[in-house]
Amino acid sequence: MERFAYYLLGRKFTLRSDSEALMFMVKTKQRKDVGKRIMSRAEGWFLRMDHFNYDFEHVSGSQNIADAASRIGGKRNDMQFGAEKEPHELCFVEANINNINNQLLALTSAQVQEESMKDEELQQVMQWLNKEEKWPLAIAKYQPFQREIYIQGNVLLKQEKLLLPLALRKQALTIAHRSHPGMSTMKNFLRQGLWWPNMDREVEEFVKSCPECQLIKTNTKPLPITLTELPNNPWEYVSMDFASCSDTMNWKVLVLTDNYSRFLVALPMEKTDTEAVKRALRRIFHTYHVPKTLKADNGPPFSSLDLQTWLKDVWGIKLIHTTPLNPTENGLVERSMQGINKIATIARLTKQNWKDVLAEYVAAYNSWPHHVTKVPPAELMFGRAVRGLLPNSKVDSAQLQDGELRDRDRVAKFDRNAREDKKRGAKTNEIKVGDMVLVMQQKKDKTDTSYKNIMHEVVKLSGAGRATVKDMLTDKEYERNVKMLKKFVVRDDGNSTREEGDTAVPLDLGKQPGPQEAATSESLMPYQQDTAKGEPIPKRRNARNIRRPKRYLNMCEYVNRCELK
Repeated sequence: MERFAYYLLGRKFTLRSDSEALMFMVKTKQRKDVGKRIMSRAEGWFLRMDHFNYDFEHVSGSQNIADAASRIGGKRNDMQFGAEKEPHELCFVEANINNINNQLLALTSAQVQEESMKDEELQQVMQWLNKEEKWPLAIAKYQPFQREIYIQGNVLLKQEKLLLPLALRKQALTIAHRSHPGMSTMKNFLRQGLWWPNMDREVEEFVKSCPECQLIKTNTKPLPITLTELPNNPWEYVSMDFASCSDTMNWKVLVLTDNYSRFLVALPMEKTDTEAVKRALRRIFHTYHVPKTLKADNGPPFSSLDLQTWLKDVWGIKLIHTTPLNPTENGLVERSMQGINKIATIARLTKQNWKDVLAEYVAAYNSWPHHVTKVPPAELMFGRAVRGLLPNSKVDSAQLQDGELRDRDRVAKFDRNAREDKKRGAKTNEIKVGDMVLVMQQKKDKTDTSYKNIMHEVVKLSGAGRATVKDMLTDKEYERNVKMLKKFVVRDDGNSTREEGDTAVPLDLGKQPGPQEAATSESLMPYQQDTAKGEPIPKRRNARNIRRPKRYLNMCEYVNRCELK
């Protein structure tokens, strides 16, 4: 049947066999006289063929036309049964399981009435509904809505909205979040016919703790920009990267930028392998001498152990890498490549020699005053003003003081950081050592999740937003930028997200914390910590913030304006 599945699926057919042992294949309505199927393998076969629409008939061997063909000798090259599974083999069974789960999630009125009669809290509310004195602490959260709650039958309603019992709230949240809507959509959906105290807050925490939503939704707020200090001397700390200006013309450039003077070095490259990078760096070191530190990304030539060993043993240079998938950490050289890409476009447009145009641009860039230091990079690099094609009266002037340069750099970076952080809505990092986090991954398909489906633990936090995380499946440690991490929110698996304090990590997300770790007060939500300590949970009614009208902010000015009128 599986061999001819593409011809049999979607149509009804008759299956005839002379084997009495295959009577388990009779459909449900015809199975009364077959008896119980006790073979687990036969049960699996039946489920495997259940998505075919067929009728089973038993015929004698003399009337079975396939009997003679089954006796033909010779080797069979067929694959083993079940060696290759087609997508249609399990679709019917999985669909049935999903339908069963959806049916189990249904919430009926009879179930609400039954649970309302069992709920001690709601029964106590019914008793105190018409009393004017102060309600007991256990139901005090319902008293602000006393005028809006009334009894109808065996249930409580608030303005025609059903007051859901505690035991059914988790089920209602699960049903409302079945298709993974956002917080606002889920709130509006529940408000149509349901209500209970602090429902909005429970919806927010339920959505935040959804494992699937956490894997898909990315962090919308970037981290604030870190203020970096200048190195002590020029050509001491150098940033390095490759600029791929044109894949069609094979224009690749090795770009180096001095972090102190902003001096730019750019060499055209035919290849980008390790040996080509070694030859290019050797030329640069012979011209400008040897820096102490080189900073690069995790590209193939820079991440090679051969290059790192060569720099350390031959030149005494320390090669450090940025965190993966974080080009902003090497932002100085990334910004320099924007001008190189621009001049490459002009060279192709005007059909000029690419290498000559690049050399002319680099020479001009190093002679222009930098917008931060207000001094040409070449002047800071060589300690003197450089001669160009235009007259320059500063050639024989005094050198710029280092302290003044650092003040300009610090002020410019501070103003830029404040401006960009406000524009981007930057948010400070809330991740701490020991937190369980999800790590962002590169999406290869539109349906891939934004984060890896593996739990990680933060082992170490260092400067510039670096974090060392440990894979809870393999115990492997590696570095990532903090903006690529998302703190995993644990969902409460009790009947209500508000009343019980046990936490649990969903399955299929790597190694889970043990029961002792889950029970610690640090892993509990704030409202759960208060409950664990025995302190009463503060009750408050949801309300909007009241803001004074703007005309009352300056009362004197408002009064004077009224008198003039």
